[in-house]
Amino acid sequence: MEVGRSLEQIDQKVKKLNESIRQTTSQTRELDKALRLDSKNTEASAQKMKNLETQIGLATQKVALLRQKQIEATKAFEKGEIPVGAVIEKDGQI
Repeated sequence: MEVGRSLEQIDQKVKKLNESIRQTTSQTRELDKALRLDSKNTEASAQKMKNLETQIGLATQKVALLRQKQIEATKAFEKGEIPVGAVIEKDGQI
């Protein structure tokens, strides 16, 4: 089923984005700790800002992918390609 494959691809992309978000969040926490010890550390402050910008970009991509998944799932449901009982999601899977 083409829709199922498309939705699985979106799920994989979202999982990769989630991992990237977790990594940058972890790095940002480490930078926060460094800034608590030395609040005048401009290098750590600049890196923190860069990480936050990256997190915003990743979150924006994730929202776009989830919207795309919702649109595709709705179209498939309207065409009857997804049965009514299958619309309930579990762990991001239809």
